Amino acid sequence: MLTPINETLFYFIENEFKESTASQKPILLFARPCDINAIQVQSKIYEENGEFSDIYFSRIKNNLKFVLMDCNGGDDTCFCVSMNSNTTDNWSIAIKQVENEYLLSVKDNEFLSCFENCEQTEYEPEFVSQNSISVQVNEIPNKDVLNKLKQHPLWQEYDKRCIACGSCTVCCPTCT
Repeated sequence: MLTPINETLFYFIENEFKESTASQKPILLFARPCDINAIQVQSKIYEENGEFSDIYFSRIKNNLKFVLMDCNGGDDTCFCVSMNSNTTDNWSIAIKQVENEYLLSVKDNEFLSCFENCEQTEYEPEFVSQNSISVQVNEIPNKDVLNKLKQHPLWQEYDKRCIACGSCTVCCPTCT
């Protein structure tokens, strides 16, 4: 959604070109805290990495609001607590399913009118405090160690299958 497969960037007419105009369509994205944090990391890469900001990414992201989905700790491959990506305050609405009902917390005044006629309850999102697995990311002390890691057989095997399409960079914002 933030990095569309197809997107018109320019229109070419004879010897001139015109940049495409931005869609003003608002986007409401349902996401867990780890996903919201991953998108913030991805934003730094597209908007703060080097001399230029990716205006095409920014104009989509600027129309984006998050609905924070309650998370029960994830599955057996989640490690958000280890990465400090288990909490966020970047949300407009929080939602939690309780049996056949949904609890909402509306933080963004823009959405208050949507829920005026709903029964009012007290709900604040809770965040995962422990996963079933944990990871530790060690600091790489210097470039010599980094270069040795790059020569690890794991990456050599990965490189054999890589077709340099770049999809790995955008398919998982956390991995980005």
